[in-house]
Amino acid sequence: VGMMLLGGAVELITIYIAATLTVVSGLIMYWIWGGAMLSSSFGHAITFGAIFGIIVWLILIFGIRPIFNRMKAISQEIEAQGNPPSAEQTSEMQALAARLGKVSRLAASLLGLALLGMAAAKYF
Repeated sequence: VGMMLLGGAVELITIYIAATLTVVSGLIMYWIWGGAMLSSSFGHAITFGAIFGIIVWLILIFGIRPIFNRMKAISQEIEAQGNPPSAEQTSEMQALAARLGKVSRLAASLLGLALLGMAAAKYF
């Protein structure tokens, strides 16, 4: 379990960094282009996608990351105790997994809208 979490933690950090760099680069683009982004159909479509992209980033940082951190803490507790997980630990992990599923589905749906907006910009 510990090795899986370590590998998973490295991958999650990579995802957080990539997502943050994407949002920051998009914000820099808006800063450079200024109001020109909002004066065309292309800009409106990109802005539509960007808004949903930023919302997904917020969900990742403030919704998904805390769930993973709690799951990691419980896994470390289980590993440290050297026994099978208690009923309470099992119940909390199941609740966290269910919550993670709901939040992930929401994020994936919103990410689809971000992609749709940015892809549609090509046709304006």
